Amino acid sequence: MTKDQTKPEPWNSRGINFHLTSRYPQVEALIVSLLDEVIAHIKRRDNPKRIHTAKLKKSLSLVLLNLYSLHKVNRKKYVGYPRNPGGFERTRYKKHNVGFDVFKNVIDTLDELGYLESHLGYYVKEIGIGKNSRIRANISLIELFKEHKLAPIMVEREKSEEVIILKSVNILKDDKKDKFIVDYEDTKQTNQMRDNLHYINALLDSRWIDLNVSDKVYEKIAEETEKKKNRSDIDFNRKLLKRIFNNNSFEDGGRFYHGWWQEIPKEYRKFITIDGKRTVEVDYSSIHFRILYAEQGIDIGDDDPYIIEGYEDRRDEIKLALNIILNAETKDKAIYAIFTHEDSDIDKKTAKDIYKKLEEEHPKIKQYFGSGRGVKLQYKDSQIAEQVMLNLASSNIVCLPVHDSFIVRMSHQIDLHEEMDKAFKDIVEVDSKRDKKATVVGSDVHKEESKRLFGDKGHKFYDSEGKEEGVGVSGADINPDELFKLEREYEGYKLREGEWIEHRGSI
Repeated sequence: MTKDQTKPEPWNSRGINFHLTSRYPQVEALIVSLLDEVIAHIKRRDNPKRIHTAKLKKSLSLVLLNLYSLHKVNRKKYVGYPRNPGGFERTRYKKHNVGFDVFKNVIDTLDELGYLESHLGYYVKEIGIGKNSRIRANISLIELFKEHKLAPIMVEREKSEEVIILKSVNILKDDKKDKFIVDYEDTKQTNQMRDNLHYINALLDSRWIDLNVSDKVYEKIAEETEKKKNRSDIDFNRKLLKRIFNNNSFEDGGRFYHGWWQEIPKEYRKFITIDGKRTVEVDYSSIHFRILYAEQGIDIGDDDPYIIEGYEDRRDEIKLALNIILNAETKDKAIYAIFTHEDSDIDKKTAKDIYKKLEEEHPKIKQYFGSGRGVKLQYKDSQIAEQVMLNLASSNIVCLPVHDSFIVRMSHQIDLHEEMDKAFKDIVEVDSKRDKKATVVGSDVHKEESKRLFGDKGHKFYDSEGKEEGVGVSGADINPDELFKLEREYEGYKLREGEWIEHRGSI
């Protein structure tokens, strides 16, 4: 088994995306080459009266782009696809011109030609449980990807992909929620939201957004991300934001999702770069509580709602508990969610005590505790986020949302502050309070490595606060082997930078 073919778990998969496309000649050359082989095999096998070349090409393109893009982000996973006509039904969320019969023919032919690892799905009618079929690029297909010099940046998203998502929910017997997407009639509101998001997404698509970390650190981030529930693999092409509403209402939820930077553990967000430049993350301090108090006609000013008696040194846990309490539908569900949360180190007794003390600390808004109010507050903060991103985009400034925080290039920090303050005041009608997260000038990895290589040489220089920032060295002090070793450790980041410049233009 080669390095490229790590043993997969058969049902570890990512669903097929019907909206992948490419305008790059390297991809076109691969598709045309394989299309000739697929058609020749179908003629030998079936001796058909007619060959639908255009339809075969569309399905082949969809299969190859899905297999390639997944191969580049997680070689252990399969692409899951429906092997029934119902799975190809065209809807608002699947705007495609791929037919089931032709698609199935392409899959089976590629499998027979030895380009796929394939597993058929199953469905147990008696218990209503099943799995979609799975496919994965085989060694021979992976070699063709390399031969045609494909790069992840060549995989694009069709403009027709729906970005305004409406979900409803079913309550199951075990009190768990089953959320599912629903269709809706477009209105002036939904059309405007879609136009706004297309405008924001166009700017995101035009910029190189990446993680400036060593290959070893990247692997660690990828492993941690994969372990988290409901997290996607790190796919730097996944910049298309979608706005998701809940409870069959365009006034519940509405936050922006699907950006890859939202999926990684938060401690690594400081390594995000935009066009190769370092970034800063700024968030609204206790945004939902400021909104709730504002609805009562109260501006809480600089008060911190996450500080309560007896838990002064556990602010992060209180913040987590408060957000859970606002989103839970009942007090009991809130308490249960607090002490069972994966990021919580709180037992049941402590969870009850925290709930009680929060009620005592916030009597004017305690009626919203355990009321499910959070989804309404999310709609309000999504309106704020939309205004912030739109206003910055009009000045050609990329702004990455993480719900109640935003990431911009460090040089755009003042612009972000101004827009955050303005949007909050416009929509909530009280002043906001912002928290700036840790600003890192160069990654910690870079700093430590520079110190190891050059710490005893040259002259040191310091930042405005008197902290040592680096050291200036002469050429004679530099060990080329050590310097090249450091470069090799960042090979992945440098490769992605080169691909962006080659295929999308200068940075």
